[in-house]
Amino acid sequence: MNADERRGCIGRLGTHVSKESAMASRDHKKGPTVLDEPKEVREGMSARPPRKRRLPTLYEQLKPVIGIAKGMPSDLAENHDHYLHGRPKR
Repeated sequence: MNADERRGCIGRLGTHVSKESAMASRDHKKGPTVLDEPKEVREGMSARPPRKRRLPTLYEQLKPVIGIAKGMPSDLAENHDHYLHGRPKR
C-alpha cells in the first residue's frame, strides 16, 4: 500500500475524495441510478443514452450573420476594445 492509497484519492481541486465517491457516475447526481424499465446491457456499453441529434457548432449558429456588417473599420477585430470602450489602439 502506497501513501496515496493510505490517504485516499485526491480530487481535481485537491480535496479528499474517497474511493467509493471517485467511482460515482459521471452525471454527479446523488443516489443510485434507477431505470424505468429493464434495458439490455452489454460489456463496454456506455451508461449514457445516445444523443437524439447533433447540436450545431458555434460557426453553424452564427453563419447567417457572419460578414453582413458594412462600413466597419478594417482593424475592428484587433482593436475592438478601442472602439467599444475607448482604450488605446494596439
